[in-house]
Amino acid sequence: MPGAGQDPAHDGATAGGLRAGPDRENAAEPVGSRLDRAIWVVTGALRRHWVLALLLAAGLVLRALTQVAYEPALLFIDSKKYIFGTDFKASDWGSFDPLGYTLLVLRPVLMVADLAFVALLQHVLGMAMAVALYALMLRRGVTRWLAALAVAPVLLDAYQLNAEQTIMPDVLFQALLVAGMVLLLWQPRPGLGFVILGGLALGAAAPVRQVGEALVLPALVYVLAASAGWRVRVVRGAVLTACFAL
Repeated sequence: MPGAGQDPAHDGATAGGLRAGPDRENAAEPVGSRLDRAIWVVTGALRRHWVLALLLAAGLVLRALTQVAYEPALLFIDSKKYIFGTDFKASDWGSFDPLGYTLLVLRPVLMVADLAFVALLQHVLGMAMAVALYALMLRRGVTRWLAALAVAPVLLDAYQLNAEQTIMPDVLFQALLVAGMVLLLWQPRPGLGFVILGGLALGAAAPVRQVGEALVLPALVYVLAASAGWRVRVVRGAVLTACFAL
């Protein structure tokens, strides 16, 4: 029996509104607790990676200023080749560069947006490259402050900001190169799945900039050196080369 003045509806209830007893685990979790846990996770990550967080904030401000200052985007002498593609004659423009940038970025984006959005996407790629390289270095044992300083040029360098704001394939080429390196270096001995994905990423860089064709050589040397056993070396070397060629 509840005591005098005690509300039976609150008998056995906790201060947070969840009923005590066997049914407590099945009770609905308050939304506030999920939000508090998310805030705790974010603040904990910021405390651990505060150097990178400061650099990311500075890089974000610089990119916002660049986006506003050079609206909609910067155009280089070769930018029209990528924007208009084969609508220009080779006699007018010398020779054609690979069409990867046009096919993968410009045409899809310009169907729904403008050149300013292309520049925005390239700024996002610049930030993502810094985070990916930072994560790779932590994975391979580099201290947090040193890894953050290593990616500072990607976030703060004026030439990098210029490249991201320009309608040219440089940033996409960089992003594919970084993706290939991160995939191949993520494990001390790259697994077959990472070799496949790394080969595809590095191979995709060649249609963006023709100099990317040479990337297969250092990648192949690394895979052969990092693999254990000659059978594994042969298989993974062949898989990398095939994925790159594809």
